[in-house]
Amino acid sequence: MTEKVMTEKNMAVKTILCAVVVGMFAGSYLLLSRPLLHDLSSAMPSTARVSETTSKPVTPAASHLSPVEKSTSRLTAESGAPESAAITSSSDTTGAQHQRAQGIDVSHDQGRVVWRDVIASGIDFVYLKASDGITFLDPMFATNMQALMPHQILVGAYHFFEAGDDPHQQLSNFLRATKGHPLTLAPMVDVEVSRGVKPQVLQTRLRQFLSGVEKATGCTPVIYSYGDFWQTYIGRSFNHYPFWLADYSPEITRPAGLQHIQLWQHSEQGRLPGIRGAVDLDKALDHTALETIRCRVRQEAI
Repeated sequence: MTEKVMTEKNMAVKTILCAVVVGMFAGSYLLLSRPLLHDLSSAMPSTARVSETTSKPVTPAASHLSPVEKSTSRLTAESGAPESAAITSSSDTTGAQHQRAQGIDVSHDQGRVVWRDVIASGIDFVYLKASDGITFLDPMFATNMQALMPHQILVGAYHFFEAGDDPHQQLSNFLRATKGHPLTLAPMVDVEVSRGVKPQVLQTRLRQFLSGVEKATGCTPVIYSYGDFWQTYIGRSFNHYPFWLADYSPEITRPAGLQHIQLWQHSEQGRLPGIRGAVDLDKALDHTALETIRCRVRQEAI
């Protein structure tokens, strides 16, 4: 009985000693393996670590954002919308605010125009040639006006000014051409040839023509020309009239001394559905340009 008890005690002691040894070995293993586990964790891709710890998008700390990013991040957080949606919305609004009204000017050179197709292409205003000099009447003016009547679009008429012709007879010719037509833009005079007339004489005749147009129609007429011609033959004394510049360069260049430009003819080789061949393309330079020249021509005067 005593020997059996001693044997059992010895076995218990051995068991305890084994447990202690095993425990010490396990503790040493954990201490040694911790740096290895840390290295493995650091080597994992950051996206993998984020996906394991959270399902929410991670937003950079505000101190690391630029002013634009801070604003976008704040708007996104407040609205709950994705950043890309907020940026797209802002860009669309800016584009709409700076969009320029598009137009064309047409004469008999374009032949018969399918105005339904032209207007569907996005044109906002149209100028039609009505007359030239003291006798010429554009044969397509009345036809074009009739075709445009069903459409809600701004329409104006223009006269090609012949510097060598009497301005009063030219005025009569223009008024005869436009009589009875519902024009909604101020008349325009195309001044681009001198016919050998000196600048001072041309200016006197042009001033007489413009004054007559304004008195007869109740609208301040628009002057159309090229930059060089304006500087040489027209000049600063006509700055109180709206101006339409023909300039086919990629960027418009304001002639020296010219105070303001309402319309820009930027191409003479435009292509539009509804028109065979080339057509002049025009645009308003800002959102107020068309309002400046919008004018319902007095019908009783013409």
